[in-house]
Amino acid sequence: MGKKILIDLRYLGVSNGFGELCSYYGNYLKENPEKIEGLEITVLVPRSYVNKFGSHIQYLTVKRIYKIFPFLFPRFDVWHNTTQQAKYSSTNPRTKKILSIHDLNFIYEKSDSKATKRLKRLQQYIDSAEVLTFISQFTESEVKQHLKIGDKQTLINYVGIKDIRFENAIKPHFIINDQRKFLFSISRINKKKNFHVLLDTMKLLPQYDLYICGNHDSQYAQEMLQRIIDENISNIIMPGEILFNEKIWMYKNCYGFLFPSLFEGFGMPIIEAMQFGKPVFSSDCTSLPEVGSIYSYYFKNFNSEHMSSFINEHISTFYEDKNRIEEQIRYSLSYTLERHMSKYLELYRSL
Repeated sequence: MGKKILIDLRYLGVSNGFGELCSYYGNYLKENPEKIEGLEITVLVPRSYVNKFGSHIQYLTVKRIYKIFPFLFPRFDVWHNTTQQAKYSSTNPRTKKILSIHDLNFIYEKSDSKATKRLKRLQQYIDSAEVLTFISQFTESEVKQHLKIGDKQTLINYVGIKDIRFENAIKPHFIINDQRKFLFSISRINKKKNFHVLLDTMKLLPQYDLYICGNHDSQYAQEMLQRIIDENISNIIMPGEILFNEKIWMYKNCYGFLFPSLFEGFGMPIIEAMQFGKPVFSSDCTSLPEVGSIYSYYFKNFNSEHMSSFINEHISTFYEDKNRIEEQIRYSLSYTLERHMSKYLELYRSL
């Protein structure tokens, strides 16, 4: 009998970074059965994802009763909570737990009382874990600053990102003029992503269109949409959430990628954009300088005059430097899913 491993993939189907990461994990297990030989892997998934990743792994469906009575979970040798939002966990004292922490953004987003409450809950999960993993050095430093990890085993495991350059690309219906060069951004549209700074910036870049793709269900997104109407910013389009294959088309055809986010544990979209050899303009906040390295252009502030002139200054010279583009693509492809998953499989076997 092999070692029994539970991997929490309950965010499957959710339109955010956690959902995308869980999809990567599931598909890796599906496509690489030989890599998990000797391990009995079970994935915790929403009911609609049962059997989606092959019959060589087991499935456990997310049920509310498990949250109330966690002792009803089968026994596992290793339990991997793939995000810090660990709502399900084993209470078996013989199960060794891995907790993967992506960020502590809630410290900056929530009120002091709510942040303190979440820190206390996260500390409980940390205390019960055998191993803590982080998706960046920045995240590790944040955790050490705000929480107590003692002498627990730790691992920095940068996010593994699939090479999506050759995926099927579908032109979106919302492209208003494919003769014009356009800039692109994609993420959840909420306050921490800081997209509103692009509104005044784009008024100073009339030669480009900007497509900001993501959900419209936040008050922040609605306020941006209203500003676009009220201020007649005709070169910004917010089409809402887009399909994966539409995202591929946008990456392939955009002239530059903008990412002014204030809080990131990693920042997957900047690496995806780099895969396609596009110039990336981002904030210099949190993990972004670590992940973007020397290949991103970092805004010094969010003044619209600075941002627009900064983009104009670097975007054309970027395309003149073929060596830089090639180096950037190679760098982006170093964040492989194979490397990422191999570290976890090695960790599972070692516990």
